[in-house]
This record gives sequence, structure tokens and C-alpha cells, in this order.
Amino acid sequence: MRRALVLGPALLVVAAPLAAQDIVTNDADQAERRLRVCLSTGAPGAPRESLVAAVTALRTLCYNQITRVRELRHQKAEDDLRLPRIGLTPNQQIERERSRDAATRKLNDEIARAVSTFTGLSPARTEPEPRPPADDRPILFQGTVR
Repeated sequence: MRRALVLGPALLVVAAPLAAQDIVTNDADQAERRLRVCLSTGAPGAPRESLVAAVTALRTLCYNQITRVRELRHQKAEDDLRLPRIGLTPNQQIERERSRDAATRKLNDEIARAVSTFTGLSPARTEPEPRPPADDRPILFQGTVR
């Protein structure tokens, strides 16, 4: 029983780096699975002070998987636009960058949601700063008016 308690955390320490190894794959589904495994494996060791700290730590741990998934999503976004590979017009370049940025934002959002799910942390809900009461008095100008 005591060995199981000692080996459990030790196994987790070994499993997280193994899940984070850089293995290049062209299969988008497999790359997505590897990223999810890396995030779920690293979640127990992530900082608990805030979701931002946990996301940052897990993004660092799973950097290779995130980069690969992002590359595959950028490639898919470009393929969906059906733009030529060479000789893009300025408008096509802008359109391509916008689609890549949208794919990156979506991936970042999915990572944050997965980390939130795996760690049990939720985004800090901050109340908006209270506004000072409106001053309905007329503004008086100092000096002379011509």
C-alpha cells in the first residue's frame, strides 16, 4: 500500500515529460489527441493560484504539441481559402493572415478551456470598477470668453 502511494506521484512525474515529447505527425486527429493527453497529464502538476498560471505552465509543457496542432490548423485554414501558394495579392495575404489568426485564437481558447476542465480552476471573475457618481453640474469656464 505504501509503495503505491510513493509510486503514484513518481509515475506522474515520469509520464508528463513522456507525453510532451516531440513526435511529428501529419495526422491532425492524432496531433490533437497528443495535445489533449499532454494537457491532461500535466494538469495535476500545474500551479493552482490562478487559471492564467496553470495555462502558462501547461502551454510551456506542451509547447511542441501546441506548435504542431497550430501548424496543421493554419494549413487547413489556408486550404479552405483555396488561395494560390505563390503570388498572393495584398488582399489575399490579409485574408490568409486573418484566417490564420482566427485559427490560432480558437486553439488558444480550446487550450484554456481544457486546462480549466482538467485543473478545476475557473477564470477569475472581476467586478467592473465602480464609476464615480455622475456630476450633473454645468461646467464653468474660467477666464474670459470673447
